[in-house]
Parts: sequence; C-alpha cells; structure tokens
Amino acid sequence: MVFYLSSTLIIIPLTYVIKSFDMAGLNALKQYYIIVFTEDPFVCMLYYVKWFIDFGTYSDERPILWLPVLPLSALVTIPFYTYFTNPYKFGFRAPFEAKNPSSSETKKMGLFGSKYYFFGYYKEKALKTDGPDSVMLLGTTGAGKTHSVILPSILESDSATIISNDYTSEYYVMTSGYRATFSQVYRYQWDKLEDASKGVFHPNINFISPKNMPPLSTARAGYIAGIVLMLIPDGRNADPYWSKNGRAALEGYVTYLIDKVAQAKANDYFIYKLLEGEALDEEDLSVLESYYKGMEQGPHIEEALKNVRNNTITYENYEPIGTWEHIPKAWRGREASFGMLVDFIASYQIAMSTEIKAKRDMGDMLAQKEDPLTKVMTAMLDEAVHFGYSRRARLEVGLLLATPAVQRSSIISVAFSGLSAFKNPAVRQRTSSSDFYFSDLRGKLDKKTGEWKPLTIYIMNNHPVTSVINAMFFNLMCEYVLHYPPNSPGHGPLDVLFIMDNFSFLPKVRNLFYAFGTGKSKGVGFLLSVMSLNDIASSYGGPEGVSVFITKAAIKIIKMVNNEKVTARFSAMSGKKTMWNVSGYSRPHFLGTPKNYFEKKVSEKMREKAGLSKGKMNNIDPKTAFILVQNYLNRPIKAKNTDACKDERFAAKTKLPVSKAVEDEIVKSRPPEEVNIPMDLQFDIDGEIPIKLGGDDHHIT
Repeated sequence: MVFYLSSTLIIIPLTYVIKSFDMAGLNALKQYYIIVFTEDPFVCMLYYVKWFIDFGTYSDERPILWLPVLPLSALVTIPFYTYFTNPYKFGFRAPFEAKNPSSSETKKMGLFGSKYYFFGYYKEKALKTDGPDSVMLLGTTGAGKTHSVILPSILESDSATIISNDYTSEYYVMTSGYRATFSQVYRYQWDKLEDASKGVFHPNINFISPKNMPPLSTARAGYIAGIVLMLIPDGRNADPYWSKNGRAALEGYVTYLIDKVAQAKANDYFIYKLLEGEALDEEDLSVLESYYKGMEQGPHIEEALKNVRNNTITYENYEPIGTWEHIPKAWRGREASFGMLVDFIASYQIAMSTEIKAKRDMGDMLAQKEDPLTKVMTAMLDEAVHFGYSRRARLEVGLLLATPAVQRSSIISVAFSGLSAFKNPAVRQRTSSSDFYFSDLRGKLDKKTGEWKPLTIYIMNNHPVTSVINAMFFNLMCEYVLHYPPNSPGHGPLDVLFIMDNFSFLPKVRNLFYAFGTGKSKGVGFLLSVMSLNDIASSYGGPEGVSVFITKAAIKIIKMVNNEKVTARFSAMSGKKTMWNVSGYSRPHFLGTPKNYFEKKVSEKMREKAGLSKGKMNNIDPKTAFILVQNYLNRPIKAKNTDACKDERFAAKTKLPVSKAVEDEIVKSRPPEEVNIPMDLQFDIDGEIPIKLGGDDHHIT
C-alpha cells in the first residue's frame, strides 16, 4: 500500500515534471495536488492509467521515467519474497484442515445429487447421490437407522431396482404401496403357501430355470457349482473330502436333470410338429441334426441323420432325442427345478427298489446282490451317454459308479443333504417356476409406454431352514447384475440397489467384497446396515474383513454406536484440525501500587483436535449422523436426520395401501404348465409309451 500511495502521489507526478521540466510542468504539478487533496482524491488513479498509456509511446530511455513500474511490481514480488523468507511460513495457524465442508465442497462430494438414497439434510439440502455408491451405515439398536436412512432411501430411489431383506416386514408395509405405483413389487416369504381359492398368491423364482442360467458353456457349469457350494458348504471341523465329493455328486445330478428336461422338452416339440403333420423348417432340421450328432452313434442315429439331411423325417421314422422317463407325472412339461430333482431321485430309487424286491420275491438269486442305487446310477449313465447329455453329467455319475459302494453311499448322503430345504412344500412351490427372471433386474420394458420399469424385491427370512434359499437368492442376483451391467445386450438401462439391513446376520454373500468395491462401475449399489463391526468380523474374515468393508465403502454413515474403539477408528480417519487459543488477563490495581489499568498479558497457543471427536460420536442423538465420504475424509458432514413417518417429504408415501406380494397380472400371465406346482413328494412315474433306445425297449411320455 505504501508503494502504491507513493506512486500515485509522488512518483507519477515526478515523472511528468522530469519529462518536461518547465513552468508549464510545475503549474500542472501544482494543479494535480490541488485536485487530489481538495476535490477528487481518486483522480490519481486516472493519472496512473494515463502514465501506462503514455509509457508505451516513450522514446526517452532515461531510467528515472520507469519509476512508476516499481510500485506495481512490488505488489507481486514482495509477497513471494516474504513467503520464501518468512521462517514461520504462511498458514502456520492451520496446518490441519479437517472441518465441516462448505456447500460447494459437499456438491463436489456428490452428495447433493437427486437419484439414489437419502442420508438426511445438510445446510437445508437433501443428501442424495447420482450414482449407485457403496454405503456403510453403522449404528446400534435404537440409533434410528431404519426410519432416518433405510426407509427414505427406498422411497427416494425411484429409478433403480431395489432388493432388500426385510426381517420384520416393516419395509414392505411402509414402502411397497409407493413403489408399486411405478415398479413391479415382489415379496418373498419362503414358508408361505398359495391358496388360489382365497386369492392368496406369492412370487416364485426358479434358480435353475434356463432363462436364469448362463448359456451352455463353462459359465453354466460355474453357475451350478456356485449354487451347490451354498447348498453344501464346508463344515468348520468336518473333513473337506466328503463335502467336496458330495458337491461334485450333486453337481452331476443337477446337470443331469437340466439336460434331461431340456431334451425331453425338445423331443416333445418335434413329436408335436410331426404328429400335427407340420413340416420342419431349416432351423428345426439344424437343431435336430445337432442333437443327433451329440448322441451315442449307432445304426438308429445314422439313419436319423440321413433322414434329417434329406428332409425325409416323419413321425414313423423319428428317433427320440430325449425322454421324461422316471420323472413323476406331475412334473412333466415343467422346467427343471430342485423340487423336481428331489422327487426324481426318490421316485427312481423307490421304483428300482420295488423292482428288485419283486425279483427277490420270485426267487431270482441274482437280485439278492443287486443294489437299487447302483442300478439307478447305471441307468442314468446309459441314458446320459445315449442322448448325449453334457460331459459333466456323464463324468460325475460315472465317477460315483466307480467309487466303492460304502464310500459312494456316504458321498450320496452328503449330496442329498443339500436338498433338504426343497422337501418343504412351500419352498418347492416358491422355487419351481419364475415370475421374473434375473435379466428383468435391469428393468422390464413396458410395451404400452416404452419405459423401463424397475423391480422392488422384499425378501423375508423368518425360518432357519430357508436361510440357505436367501443366501442363494442374494448371491445369484448379485453375481448376475455384476456380470450384466446396464444396457448389456438383452437388458435394460437401470441400476440395481441392494439395501441390506443387518447384513452381517444374513447368510454370507460370496462375492460381496468384490461387489462392494466395484459395483458402481457395473451399475450396482449397496447400502449395508450393521449394528457392530464385530458382527462383520464374525462372518467376513475377522478384522481384515472389517477393514476391507470400511476401505471400500465410498460413503460411511455413523450414528450412535456406543463403542469407544469404533469411534476412535472413525475419529482418526477424519483427520485433525488446528485450534488457536488466545488467552489474556488484566493485572489488578491495588492501593499503593500504581499500574496502568489497560495493561494486559496475552498468551497464544496452537493445539490440534480431531476433526470428528470421539465425544461427539459417542453422544450423538438419533436425529444426527456423521458422514465420511471417500477422498473427503477430512470434511466430515454432520447431517440432520428425520423420521420418514413424520417428514413431509416421505409421510404421504409411507401411508399408501400396501402392495400385494405379487401383482394379479403376473399371476394371470403364468404359463399353464407352471401352475399347480406339486407341494408333496411325487412318486407316480407310470404312463410311459415304449420307444427304442439303442435297440432295447425304453419308455417315453
């Protein structure tokens, strides 16, 4: 400032006088000061500007005429000089930057979005995101997690498919009515039976439906292996040999049934067309030829291939490519399912045992040594080879046959133990057909409006037996949407949000570590609510697992936790801020001691303090939450939470009538063959018609 004043009051007038030192110049100088001090002090600015304009036209090279440049250059050079020479440095009062973020910083964090979730209010604005972020919500019982974050997040994420576990039905009761206004709602209760006479229906999902599985490839083998791993997990103290071989056996059985049903359905298709006298088109002939090429070669197949290639195939010379033999009558024509597998295994073994018993009763000595299970598996292997079922089906059944009988019985027992849940009538009914397919998670196209409708799926777990079904459901949906991002071929554009309350109590989601970290790039978001970090540790790999979840959580919401170690952890994560204390006092005046009444001693001290203190987190009330955002951990947000039932933003939505467990339109659209799912075990396998199978008499429906 001193340099600037000197330039305007002294240096600039001086340069004009030096330039033309005469009486006219001196009079001009006198007039300049009169104007500055008596009329308009800001006229000096005009002179400075005029000097810069004239400076460009100077032909005089005397250095003294350059003096006005110095004050201006000093404004730039002096701060730099001071910065580099000052031993205390600038900003020494605030070496730590932790503080509450400004509105602009909060916007950069992505929390002033409009599409997904709801975390509360900050600076009178709603905290939401525009992307499917991974969110961890931590708070003990009574902290207000449900009404302040979870329910609002379901009600505010209109453009996403929502998948939520719902132990108490609270989410379903309070949010399904609103979500039903623009999405398809499904409420899964694995222990509930349908009653068509009373109009009570529940949604179904068939995990091994061809439309839910990957195409025939190694991916399908991996899909089936993943399901079996959930049905037969490794025991903590058990010998892994038995579980490993039990899983392999069950994989073989599942693959066998899937192939058997697929080819039986294909066989029905061709028989129907030939019976009706319809000609097979080129595509039909190509598919039929591929089946024949995969079957066990022999005279019958060679003749069939010749007829296909010459387009001379008829009902009379048609060679079957599959059979419903040994499938109970109630299941024929349906998709392969675990309920069907249970009945198929049971009925097949019972039929074989009955046959062997009849032989023994007739005095057949050879029948005394026959084992029903061995005969069943031998027949299965013969059929798999003849019809050309997948290699995995033939391999696993063949390996079991080659295993010693005693050992084989133990392996089969382990394998069949994984199917125990599917003996439950309600589970059989819920898992033997599908009201939606995994591809619909990215949205179902409304043909009337041309818009993509999201799904809303509520999953209850109110029975220990069905926990494995929940694990399977969550895992398969999670893996599917990770494999097929938005706008994948044959899929819609919608994101998917998993809202999992007390997720550590759920059966372990196998790929949750991977999904939680990379889900956003795949259009998958997670809101994981947990009461304690120790709950995570018990299910997901101890302290290391806890660290992984905390690290991968893009947004961490901390409500009341009542745990000093936890609060210390997040306090350290938020960084520190600098507090500058200035204290002083006046020395009193006593009689006989003359003192200056204004004398004062001042003390200045700098100290550091946690940006998010443990005390604040330990004493947080249900209406408050602290939010830490990845890359902005030193900007903790103190958000204001509200009750979804009382906040005007949500109250009306929570009071809408509760949606049905499955829409009437969905029930009406079920194919006839998927209605009246068998609830009890089915053993009726009569009703076959004879066919020729490699020269021997076999049967087909």
